[in-house]
Amino acid sequence: MPKERRKKGRSQFSTISLPTPLVEEVEKVVDDLKYWTTKTDFIREAVNAKLIGYKMKFEAKERDERE
Repeated sequence: MPKERRKKGRSQFSTISLPTPLVEEVEKVVDDLKYWTTKTDFIREAVNAKLIGYKMKFEAKERDERE
């Protein structure tokens, strides 16, 4: 189980590893577009968008199975 630290007034964070070429692509997008302040912001937004998409698919599948 990963070791997690708790700082006063901050949310808990975990560390993940990504392949270097993927991180380099993210850095290029962040540098080129200047929309996100950091690659962490980009990755957080991308993961949230992906999770929302999966949640919607899962809910639709459950709904279809009930009908």
